[in-house]
Amino acid sequence: LQQMKDATRELQILLCHPSTVAIARMQRATSAALITRRIITATSLTDAYHIVEHQRPDCIILQSGLAACPDFELLGCLLKKLGVGCVIWYQPNGLSARLKQFEFHHFEGEHSMAALKESIFLATSHSIAGSTRSMPSQQIDTYDPRKIVMIGASTGGVDALTKVLCHFNAKTPPTLVVLHTGARFISSLIRLLDGLTKATVQVASHDLALKRGHVYLAPTDTHHLTVSPKDDRRIALAAADPVNGHRPSIDALFKSGARIAPHIVAGLLTGMGQDGARGLLALRRAGAHTIVQDQATSVVYGMPRVAAELGAAIAQLPIDHIGPALLKAARPDMRL
Repeated sequence: LQQMKDATRELQILLCHPSTVAIARMQRATSAALITRRIITATSLTDAYHIVEHQRPDCIILQSGLAACPDFELLGCLLKKLGVGCVIWYQPNGLSARLKQFEFHHFEGEHSMAALKESIFLATSHSIAGSTRSMPSQQIDTYDPRKIVMIGASTGGVDALTKVLCHFNAKTPPTLVVLHTGARFISSLIRLLDGLTKATVQVASHDLALKRGHVYLAPTDTHHLTVSPKDDRRIALAAADPVNGHRPSIDALFKSGARIAPHIVAGLLTGMGQDGARGLLALRRAGAHTIVQDQATSVVYGMPRVAAELGAAIAQLPIDHIGPALLKAARPDMRL
């Protein structure tokens, strides 16, 4: 306990709970446990994200209800990137599969202050030890200038994209990405991904010319991200109805590339439902190289499963292999 006391008393702690009354209670308990006044508070995931990004606390103590929100995925990935520890205040009956991609420590309110201190100590020790990212595989220097990479993802997709895009650089083919989650925080998502890849990550805009070394994310839920029907080297934002209940839709992106399928390399990552599966099938039938994420590494094996069952995938790979596989398929000597 003395070791934990010495190690945690100077930590900067972020408390996040939607109730100011609960935050006050958490603050009293945390101050008593750590004998520290270096405590920051937030009442929303948005505020917590900005505090973590700009002030980099050592640990965040988060209400379990906020951790269960879909928007937590983006914050969770930032915590992993920066090596910030995470303690969940009040353990829920069971974490959903979506949250099991993150490393948590739990504390229930009726436990002793020693237990709270131990949770913070373990969270910060683990995060500091595990914050170093593995280096991407050796880069391929030459790509077919006609190639375009298309990627679709949903639940668990933020973390999956970080593991794919870390292999991309200034020479890789232009890449279009539709992600169902994180649209409310598109600027934060772009900053996060841009800091994890040597490619340039930016928001897509209508009639924007595609450039190598650039990754374009669908901007909002008002338009579909597609390749322009007039010029396959430009982006078109289509104001059409939702597809499979989604806008932007992965199917809309994939199907827009079907007419130039031999020049398309497409990947369908973790996610719930079936969006992207039939679009991927259309791409494969027209001559594209298509890849889906495997069950073992998918947070939710929904979209990739449907695509695999339809025969839409040439390959089914673990997430760490998908980035290199997409780039290998974009080489000028690649033959399907």
